[in-house]
Amino acid sequence: MNTAENILPPQPPTVDQLNGLIVAAQTEYANYKSSAMKSAANAYLVWYHGESLHAETYMRTWLMEQIKNCNSLIDAHNTAVETRRNRAKQYAKNTMNENPSATEKENLIADGKLTAAQWAALKQVKFEARDGSSNFTRIVKFVFGFKKPSDASHVSRYAKVLEYIEQHKNELGCDISVGTIVALLTDAGGFDAAIDKVRNSEAANDDNVREAKLTKIKEAVALADTGQLAFKAKFEKDGYVFLVGRPNGDQVTVCGELALNDNEADDMLLKIDSTVIGKPSPMVDFVARAFSLGELVREGRDSNINDTAGTGKKFKVARSFCLVGQAGRTDLSISARYTEASAVIHAYPKTGVTIGSVQQGQALMLKADAGLELGKQLRDPTKRVFLDLQAMEDIGSAPVVWEATTKLGDNAKTLIFEWQSLFTEANRPVSVKDSYDPASTITLKQEHLRAIFSEYLCQWKRTKKDDSKVKKQLTLSFDGSTFTVGHEAFGHKNFVVDDKLNGSVSLQMRPRDIVDLFTKLIELDVDCCSMSADPTGLLAVTWDDEVGDYAVYLPAIHELDGLKDKCMKYIKVSK
Repeated sequence: MNTAENILPPQPPTVDQLNGLIVAAQTEYANYKSSAMKSAANAYLVWYHGESLHAETYMRTWLMEQIKNCNSLIDAHNTAVETRRNRAKQYAKNTMNENPSATEKENLIADGKLTAAQWAALKQVKFEARDGSSNFTRIVKFVFGFKKPSDASHVSRYAKVLEYIEQHKNELGCDISVGTIVALLTDAGGFDAAIDKVRNSEAANDDNVREAKLTKIKEAVALADTGQLAFKAKFEKDGYVFLVGRPNGDQVTVCGELALNDNEADDMLLKIDSTVIGKPSPMVDFVARAFSLGELVREGRDSNINDTAGTGKKFKVARSFCLVGQAGRTDLSISARYTEASAVIHAYPKTGVTIGSVQQGQALMLKADAGLELGKQLRDPTKRVFLDLQAMEDIGSAPVVWEATTKLGDNAKTLIFEWQSLFTEANRPVSVKDSYDPASTITLKQEHLRAIFSEYLCQWKRTKKDDSKVKKQLTLSFDGSTFTVGHEAFGHKNFVVDDKLNGSVSLQMRPRDIVDLFTKLIELDVDCCSMSADPTGLLAVTWDDEVGDYAVYLPAIHELDGLKDKCMKYIKVSK
């Protein structure tokens, strides 16, 4: 029997007992922090020996297989959740082709009351890394089994700690072990302190990039000597004057002056033409131009190819980056996977630009997320000046590795991009058949490119945002003297080029492809290019500059739907 005495709370603790509870809590918290550091150390060692440049091939293969198996289980789990959800919907609509038991009915009714957020919480997240995420995201998810959507904060925290360890691994010398890593983290102030240091470093790096760019621009402007004009400035800011003008033939008419505060002035300086601060290294310049052209390769739509080894859903068309061995040189090829036809870009470096040597008949590919990350590093013209890109061969982890280092004063950040063999890939990127046979070739100078764009294509660009319907095609025709572009909704326009070459050809092209092509040619300041076309359905544009030779191939529209693939093939790789 319970009495008042039995249910009364215990006597209040003494001061010593209360202090003992505080010490116990602090001890357990210290143990928790120590355990967190040890777990991070072990996870880093898994990455170091299983995924990094130092990993043995057999270890890398084993780890990839383990992750693949886990992802297959996650796919199966998510499929079961989706099946369960669909059954609940069918039961609610009375469209089930079966007669569930009483217990099953109760479960179906309960499932029918779940919200979209609750269904999402039931699903698991695969051991993958999103584009632009930390290099340690996947290994953290795998090691700790973080597969709930709610685990995202844990993934981020552990990934940051592993980033800190990687950034400071040289301090460990040759002894990279759990003990030395825990000591490294302890010296940093612990698990949470390491996270803060990485986050603060990232924020500081953004500030460093801005300040380094401003310094470089101001130094270049101080040395620039491109002429003067008579103008009495009213709003000079820190030694700079910002004018507004309009083009007037080959002259510029100055219309007025901008009144800016300090921050606005710095922002305007950051928008200055990148040529003012000088060019990047030849390799960075070459790869940046090739990757910029790679944006002509469309991706994201559902393909006709099923992911039989994974989700079972259709793959999405994806942009691919390959190094392909040709006779005596290596081609940086950018096209699409999981499709029969796409834009194809071939970029060949000039002498002095080393991108890595690939034997004829062999091909290497960059992972999709790595390609996106490298593209992000190359996108800012000013930031390229601070970027150093080096190709290394036969270092163990991959046949070719690119090392990208951004140097800002005394600070340097290095990223590694591995090119792995394409031989084991079941779905390879498309390329152009050797049988490409142009019926006509025409030379387009920069003034032709600008005229065609400004007098015709830019009008389409402003008014047409969607070109998914085949009937919205553009017709391109050219012969030895005239280039004609036409659209049924906007009419046709002829441009005299007077190249005096024989042959004529006409193709039906996807409008967005042509608009984007001419935009790129003008953006890259192409002085002169050669345009040709195979009447079976392929347009080609070739040119060269001081760092490379380039070729862009665009398939024509098929009469029924989609793009013509008669001139297309898949990249072939010998073992």
